[in-house]
Amino acid sequence: MSDLFHEEMPFTYLDAIFDIVERTPQHSYQILTKREKIMAEYLQDKVLAKNVWLGVTVENKRMILLQ
Repeated sequence: MSDLFHEEMPFTYLDAIFDIVERTPQHSYQILTKREKIMAEYLQDKVLAKNVWLGVTVENKRMILLQ
């Protein structure tokens, strides 16, 4: 498993990935991340293709303490 919005992922590589997503509308893409701030920074001036579903991990303090 991997996170496209990892701290070391170059935005130019993300550009290439989202270009492929846009050019393949017959597929649906689910992109999940734990790094919502990086995702928001990358997507701030982008328009997403309709075949992309984005999701982030959401936890609370109780959940973190149970781990």
